[in-house]
Amino acid sequence: MNNLPPEIIDNHILPLLDGVTLTALSSVSSEYRRLIIKKDELWKNICASTWPFSLPDINSFVSTFPGGYRSFFSDVFPSLHSSNNNNSQVHSIDHPPMCILHLIDMYLEGESHPRFSMSKSTVVESNSNADGYCAFPHLLHVYIPGNKELWMDYFQDNLRLNWIVINETQNCARSLFGPSSKPVSIKRTSNTIEVVCKNVMLGQCKDYTEMVKCYMKVKITCNLDSNYNGRNKGRLEVGMEDMNGKRVLARHANMIILNAILNGERKKF
Repeated sequence: MNNLPPEIIDNHILPLLDGVTLTALSSVSSEYRRLIIKKDELWKNICASTWPFSLPDINSFVSTFPGGYRSFFSDVFPSLHSSNNNNSQVHSIDHPPMCILHLIDMYLEGESHPRFSMSKSTVVESNSNADGYCAFPHLLHVYIPGNKELWMDYFQDNLRLNWIVINETQNCARSLFGPSSKPVSIKRTSNTIEVVCKNVMLGQCKDYTEMVKCYMKVKITCNLDSNYNGRNKGRLEVGMEDMNGKRVLARHANMIILNAILNGERKKF
């Protein structure tokens, strides 16, 4: 590559690489780093293909990052995780109110637009006494054309779920579920499929087990009418529960997520 004209690298090579490869290439030399880190439009396209949610939801936020979309990719691509060991500690948080933006989407591999997308803002306060559980249920209408006998295989093989949390107060973002997240359970009947993804992290409250689970659950019911037109009904729910299945209150879940944003480990590229 050192012998290639810069315009060939810019226009014909870099756009073909994914974010992980570009990140690795930028570490090879200072010349490659200068060539790659300033290409915000390139990183914007990578983010759009990696997380097919609506970019207008994050454009104003990403503009506050010193490295723009490259910084966003670096923050979000490695999903948060937490190991249950004796060295794990929960950091207490005492802070002014902070705003957390949740970006959630469901899409099928190979499609440029999500089948479902939502954004939800929550305010995290240290001394909040608000009731209510951390759960965002939504009804879905999923269009899957073709043979209804094969739709569950198609859905199971291609379903992807993302859940990104953005600390709008401190300009940082993390991924609870990323593009590489795989379902932990899949249940099927003659006309339904339920796919569940989970991510375990440290809890912060004596009311729950030491570790808690963020989950995304999608259940789709196939239209078995003889005049099948590809339209199916479903339900998507995201939320948090402890290891015994006890649902976590929203005020506690917000603190746990904020702690994970500020202190949680991320999986390596």
